[in-house]
Amino acid sequence: MPRLDLIADTWSRWLIAAPWAWASLALMLALGAVSGLPGLRFTTDYQAYFSDENPALQAQRALERHFGSRHTVVLAVSADQGSLFENPRLDALRKLTDDMGLMPYATGASSLTNFHTPRADGDDLSAEALVPDGPFSAEALVALQREALAEPRVLHGLLGASGEVTAVVGYFDLPGEDGDRETAEVNAAIDALALRFEADNPGLTTYQIGSLPFNQAMADAASFDLRNRYPLAMALMILLLWWSLRGVNPMFITLGVIGLSTLTALGIAGHLGLRLTTASMAAPLIILTLSVSDCVHVLSSYFKTRQEADLSPAEALRRALRINLLGLSLTTLTTVVGFVSFNLNDSPPFRDLGNLVAIGVTAALFYCLTLLPAWLLITQPAGRPLRTLQLSRVADFVIRRQRPIRRVGIVIVLALTAAIPLNRFGDDYVKFFSPVLDFRQDTEFVGQHLMGVQFLEYAVPSGADGGISEPDYLHHLQAFAEWLRAQPGVRKVSTVNELLMRLNQVMHGDDPSMYRLPAQRDMAAQYLLLFELALPSGSDLSHLVNFNKSVSRVTLGLNEMTNEDVRQLDNRAQAWMAANWPAEMQTTGTGVPVMFARIAQRNFKAMLWGNLITFTLVALIFVLAFRHWRIGAISLIPNFAPMLMGFGLWGLLVGQVGMSLAVVVSLTLGIVVDDSIHFLARYMQGRRNRGLDPDHAVRHAFGDVGSALWITTATLAAGFACLSASSFLLSAHLGMLTVLIIVLALIADFLLLPALLLWFDRGAPDPPAGARPSG
Repeated sequence: MPRLDLIADTWSRWLIAAPWAWASLALMLALGAVSGLPGLRFTTDYQAYFSDENPALQAQRALERHFGSRHTVVLAVSADQGSLFENPRLDALRKLTDDMGLMPYATGASSLTNFHTPRADGDDLSAEALVPDGPFSAEALVALQREALAEPRVLHGLLGASGEVTAVVGYFDLPGEDGDRETAEVNAAIDALALRFEADNPGLTTYQIGSLPFNQAMADAASFDLRNRYPLAMALMILLLWWSLRGVNPMFITLGVIGLSTLTALGIAGHLGLRLTTASMAAPLIILTLSVSDCVHVLSSYFKTRQEADLSPAEALRRALRINLLGLSLTTLTTVVGFVSFNLNDSPPFRDLGNLVAIGVTAALFYCLTLLPAWLLITQPAGRPLRTLQLSRVADFVIRRQRPIRRVGIVIVLALTAAIPLNRFGDDYVKFFSPVLDFRQDTEFVGQHLMGVQFLEYAVPSGADGGISEPDYLHHLQAFAEWLRAQPGVRKVSTVNELLMRLNQVMHGDDPSMYRLPAQRDMAAQYLLLFELALPSGSDLSHLVNFNKSVSRVTLGLNEMTNEDVRQLDNRAQAWMAANWPAEMQTTGTGVPVMFARIAQRNFKAMLWGNLITFTLVALIFVLAFRHWRIGAISLIPNFAPMLMGFGLWGLLVGQVGMSLAVVVSLTLGIVVDDSIHFLARYMQGRRNRGLDPDHAVRHAFGDVGSALWITTATLAAGFACLSASSFLLSAHLGMLTVLIIVLALIADFLLLPALLLWFDRGAPDPPAGARPSG
């Protein structure tokens, strides 16, 4: 393509004329971008994963408007031996409850020791502590435990069925001025409280869950990766670059380019005021790995032409840029297209991830075409060509066995594509975190021994102030609660009805047959009012009903379920409401699991359209770049087959896809295209510029670019393999599937692509001279 040659030659002349000026310009721009690093912020708030327009977040905020937006910390206390209902242990729980209420930003705490149950003396209603001040006799302790286990509002909430695990729940109202600092402050205070409690009470162990520990676990996962995964990734990349580039100087300039590219993206993020999350924290590692290939291709061509043709540094650079400009430009363009398509994602962190990586790879191309050539011209390093591999044997094998390779390759692609439906959609937000993190261990323990660790909630409107006391409303609510209790995976259902039925019982002489809903609206409203007035100062019913008694809360404690299972449960619940409730009562579920499930579903739909658009654009780019529809058509197979095979293998090996995997296709597209575009460019160079037949053009492509493709794939695989070891499952799955796809892409480019070229391109007439690319 003479026009591209002209651009490469002009660019080379500019660089040769003033290498110091170009190096200075690149460094000045880098410093300008990097100056934004102090503006970077990291957030641990899970709500950052949802845009303000997201229906799930809007439903959650509606719930918070009715019942408050209190954050929670649950300290589960387990007795190593014996029962919790012993005088010293009940005293320790009482003190722990009091101390929890004194934590930073705490608005109160609840536990067995301050849980209030209704008592009646004639027409007078009082609220008495379930566990009053002791000490108690042995018989009284047994009676207390029996009464607590018989209380539906306590069982599987504040007390486990065995009586050996209980919960102290702290409620917190953060100012919101600096949510991450406030979250860290609370969690640090809770950690200190738990350690002090365990030291003072041998035989009792604490476990922490709740919204604030969940947010802190997000930060812990990111910190764990920064301390462990990123240094490992860098060490592997340095080792591979040193081995493949066969010199310290080329390795250092490559590290400089990829480091500046990463810092540029993060600096611009700081200037833009982006908040990094656990998901978008993957951007630096992705940029580091993607940036390597640009440098490797330029250095490979530069050192090879210098050695083989004994050229001056300036002429070797000119040839290296002519050879690689098409490949570098198309690779960057397709990578940017893929990552910019993340903006169709409904989750802001994934949009930020796409934009950060797009900025980073664009910066990498800029530094690769300015700083790297300037460094080569200024230092004139005496490097050697890339460490070569015996790829001529691979070329001979493909040429000799092209027919069976085509047939077997196509069969494998089709077979693995057919396995894609084996993937089951759904995340489990508890398993977002590695088992090495305390939050995961604590959550699983609490889920097994105390309460549901996943929750689904409904704010059920009555349509009028005081309407929750209407008998019809209460009966509709009771039918819904009974239906929910029969659903698989539901451990506990809490509604205002349990309290009303208990109030009705105690107001009728504690007659067990009167454990039922009040028959009249006035009676239900009066019971609630009297009980609320009887509660001690600081206690109310705002966790069950809103201020004007027009909305009540239904809370489901769930066994461990995937987010998709929770979404399907909510769908069934909404279908039940539509069939059994009046329109004014119908509502939608909210809570962390269903919020993540719905956003994952929305992300997959958005990314599906994004990927279709991206595929179309990539196909057009290839056809226009090569001015040869046949070659453009052939290129689509090795570009898209690895993704199909990767998801098929994932279905066979793992079988579960979640929110993070919605972005894998866009993420890997640029990587996959990088391999095929460079192979095709060298192939077409051999065909058009050198007049080679297909067999020799394939050998030329393997000899010219095969080693570079192998090295960049190894480097990328090493980087993403480190990401696959992340303590945050969304990042880990992203890394695993990416490694799988890029390895499959190299295999496809080394076997299937040349076999297809030998079949489709044999005997094809050369295009007009004006369409000849330089590579």
